[in-house]
Amino acid sequence: QFLLNLLQGGHTMIPLLFSFLLSPTAINALTLHKLSSEVANSTGAVCLDGSPPAVYFDPASDPKSNTSWVIFFRGGGWCYDEDDCADRSLTDLGSTNQLDSELTYGGPLDSDSSNPFAGFNRVLFWYCDGASFSGDLATPVSAKGHTMYFRGHRILDQLFNFLATDFGFSQATDVLLTGCSAGGLATFMHADYISSKLLPPSVSRFKALPLSGFFLMHDTIYGKQLYSKQMKHVFKMQNCTHNVNENCINSSITGEEWRCIFANET
Repeated sequence: QFLLNLLQGGHTMIPLLFSFLLSPTAINALTLHKLSSEVANSTGAVCLDGSPPAVYFDPASDPKSNTSWVIFFRGGGWCYDEDDCADRSLTDLGSTNQLDSELTYGGPLDSDSSNPFAGFNRVLFWYCDGASFSGDLATPVSAKGHTMYFRGHRILDQLFNFLATDFGFSQATDVLLTGCSAGGLATFMHADYISSKLLPPSVSRFKALPLSGFFLMHDTIYGKQLYSKQMKHVFKMQNCTHNVNENCINSSITGEEWRCIFANET
């Protein structure tokens, strides 16, 4: 009931700082759908390795929920430098080339009747850019003999357009945006942008539910900067300045905009 109550009222951000159970209790699988190579290449919305981005989708099973959607950002950490991203581009966290045709997932995407969103249109955005859908570097980058593309924000735009043109999202009325870990951070960073730019006019209720997306900006137990330094490089490497929360960027001290990649800042 608590989760269902999240959809009552107007647009709101509700941070939950705990891990949601991601083990599915039902087997109603989501089906893989890739953005066409033509659209991916013409817009530059490609994964690290240049493959087209993808969603896993299952249509509403409850006729009363035909216009209700739960959209989930898959997690999977980040790649912290060019070599790390080159390695990642060879895995399913940087490519869609080897994805299974179906996927079962728990938490907000579980199809079991105990999940209040089980009857909704259920969508998982596959994570293949390495920076929580926030990068947009026009020029490809080479490392370890591999060419890479930092285009997460273009992926975000095109996947929402994909839902609208091919899956009926253009008629959505209720939308829950969520994600876990790096996907939880994506929820924090992009909820306002999605609300103002990517939702159809038909949406009357929009909520954001970040799961385990609040990562602390502090030194190690040895008093050294590590994680914050890594994320600062991610921000600059992937050209994230214009693709995180706009209010955070506008209020930042010059040179400190990278801090907007952290949930407590954005």
